[in-house]
Amino acid sequence: MKNARELFSKMKDDEKEPYLKMAKKEKLAYLIKKREYQSQNKKTRTPSAYNLFMADLKGTDSNKFSEQGFFNYAYKKWKSLDESKKEKYEKQAEKLKKDNDRNYEEKKSLEKQPPKRPLSTYNIYIRERLPALKKQYPNKEQTDFFGMIAEEYKNLSNAETNKLQKKADKEKIRYEKEKNEYDLQMSQMNVSQLEKIEEDKKERARSRTKTEKKTNAKSKNKKKEESDEDDYEDEDEDDKTKKKRGNSKRAPKKKN
Repeated sequence: MKNARELFSKMKDDEKEPYLKMAKKEKLAYLIKKREYQSQNKKTRTPSAYNLFMADLKGTDSNKFSEQGFFNYAYKKWKSLDESKKEKYEKQAEKLKKDNDRNYEEKKSLEKQPPKRPLSTYNIYIRERLPALKKQYPNKEQTDFFGMIAEEYKNLSNAETNKLQKKADKEKIRYEKEKNEYDLQMSQMNVSQLEKIEEDKKERARSRTKTEKKTNAKSKNKKKEESDEDDYEDEDEDDKTKKKRGNSKRAPKKKN
């Protein structure tokens, strides 16, 4: 590493430029992957009891809140809601939070155990040689061992290099297999979370539909009652009008 730094520092600016461009591209690719990972694996926000209540109010006739606005209307309805009904929403929110926390913890436990990346031929050689060198030279520093291993690696025969390459190929196969299994686990976790969210949405929609049907039925009954009362009043008015007309058509009595 020290030798590489010294060589790079001695290079001219035009010689450094392609390496600096490569570094910028690598950094940009890393940042993009990091953001994608963060967006896919961030903790899902759990709706509160009030959020669930507002979701159930969607579809309410806009005439009811046209003047004050939907949010003011929802807030007043929530404040005047029976405690037993509030408790129902609070229990539902608590259940969603527990499910969300459990899924998140399961996901995090998987993230702590990703497959180890495949070792290169050089790393395999380090792994095999380092313990022996430590026993042989117990007083040497760790950096000294890496320098010795680097020199040995440069002078390996083709046969020794081929042996290391076969081991590196096995490492790649091992990594691909474990990576596929890991990705499958993570995707299944994401799917189960999405399915849970969708099921909760459908359940709230079904509950909202039932509430709307009940409200509409009550509204129809009320309108029918008002209509019946109006018809009765109209009939009563018609009877009175007929009586008046009948009285006016009677012949006046002759005076003696």
